[in-house]
Amino acid sequence: MIDHRGAAQSVDLVMPPSTVLIYGDPRSGTPLMLSAPDFALELPLRLLVREGKHGKTYVTYNPAATLEGKHGLAAGMAQKLTPVEGIIASALIASSANNRRMQSSQNVDGSF
Repeated sequence: MIDHRGAAQSVDLVMPPSTVLIYGDPRSGTPLMLSAPDFALELPLRLLVREGKHGKTYVTYNPAATLEGKHGLAAGMAQKLTPVEGIIASALIASSANNRRMQSSQNVDGSF
């Protein structure tokens, strides 16, 4: 995990929350790096979670399709990374549903 906001604060700069989550699986990534060694620049995979205007949260990552052919990776190999996209989508849907439940349980004054 990389906490950009924390790093900014350590040098007396201010920025909204911005965290990069790093994830991967050697069973998926190693064959890709063996096929195209420079593809190691793309691994492990990363996901950015940041706060935007009005406190809205944004989640950004590079879908496997954008990695196709990068660094000489053979056609079709980047698709080995697509299963995690479903996991990310499921987590975001679950988080969104949980947030809606929390908001509906708030008292009129905004407290829980």
